[in-house]
Amino acid sequence: MTEYEYIDLISTLRSEGGFHGMNMVGTVMAYLLVTHFAGHRISSLQATAITVLYTAFLVIPIGTNVAVVANLREVIQSYESSYPEGIVSFSSLGENGNLYVLCVYILGWLLSLTYMWIVRHARTA
Repeated sequence: MTEYEYIDLISTLRSEGGFHGMNMVGTVMAYLLVTHFAGHRISSLQATAITVLYTAFLVIPIGTNVAVVANLREVIQSYESSYPEGIVSFSSLGENGNLYVLCVYILGWLLSLTYMWIVRHARTA
């Protein structure tokens, strides 16, 4: 690959990662809004159904973004080995970049589930 093709691929992968990251944030915010405004009024069955659908939907952006970060790291390493004095210097996420992304997403998911539990528990108290 030429240097331009590497730079274009890295830019595309970064955009893809950002897109899936925004999907993740948007989905979590929607769940938090539903929880905040309606969490205390909905039945346990409805809360469970919303939570299961929310969790199933989050598998897509989480899995895709982790894969994008892993691919991005490989492409950056390939670029840096092919063009050691390239015109662009990329700072990668390190060896555990995809693990960091996964941990942040799982933490956000767990915190949102905890908020739903707190809102539901406050209703019965």
